[in-house]
Amino acid sequence: MDQCVSELVPSLNVTELKINVSGLDYIELGGRLEPTKDVIAINSNFTHKAFEGYEQFLTKSKGEKRCRRSTPDNPLRRRKRAGDGSTFNACIEFMIIADEFENTKVIRYFPRSGSIQVFGSLEPVDIFLHYLTKCSLPEFSSVELVGGSKPLLLNYRFAVNIGDNKFIDLTSLAHILESNNGIREKLPFPIKYIKHDAGDVHSKIAIVFTSKIRVHIWPKSGKVNMFGFKAELSAIMIYDFIQDIFRTMWNDLVRDSPSPDVKNNFEKN
Repeated sequence: MDQCVSELVPSLNVTELKINVSGLDYIELGGRLEPTKDVIAINSNFTHKAFEGYEQFLTKSKGEKRCRRSTPDNPLRRRKRAGDGSTFNACIEFMIIADEFENTKVIRYFPRSGSIQVFGSLEPVDIFLHYLTKCSLPEFSSVELVGGSKPLLLNYRFAVNIGDNKFIDLTSLAHILESNNGIREKLPFPIKYIKHDAGDVHSKIAIVFTSKIRVHIWPKSGKVNMFGFKAELSAIMIYDFIQDIFRTMWNDLVRDSPSPDVKNNFEKN
């Protein structure tokens, strides 16, 4: 089973960088900046502007947020958001045309700290810096990156190559992870808990590690989604661990799909 899983690939990366302009008020700054043909929309909790023809990129208000805790003596309260609650607090979001195909990317700028957050490729950063330099505001007459980059969030995906008419027995997988000492000794990080509804043949299994890393595995497609990494090495360690489980315990984890008649009776029960 040398090829029991597909290649590990990124699904979402969020990287933090910093520019040399900080100490600004995001509400005031949002009112002074204007969209262009490259930076087509500007959104914050207090500002919404779009270049002509790109109004669909204006974010919408999220209204009030409810507190999670509620008791008979303490009814559910509502917590008011900053501004209209449409974006992340204290930042301005810039929607950028990233290439000639008009694919769009989002950059978040936190004017108080000078931090910027980039989703996926870092290619839009140069467009954003050029935009700030040319925006005619004196604060941005000379803009440059300072320091290095820092990954804030790394999500990955791959798939178990189960083949046609097969499925992953997630109940068996949960049992192995919870009780097989040989497997547990190989864990790269301790497991906090495992969530799986054995009565729902369509549901995924969620494996949550103490490092706040989450792994979701889907039974029919074999897809594996991994969330919450801060370093690529951690993702590779869990990827290798899952690959090792399936390579050594394939016959216990991958089953033949039931025939249509058996399947219908099974799902009814």
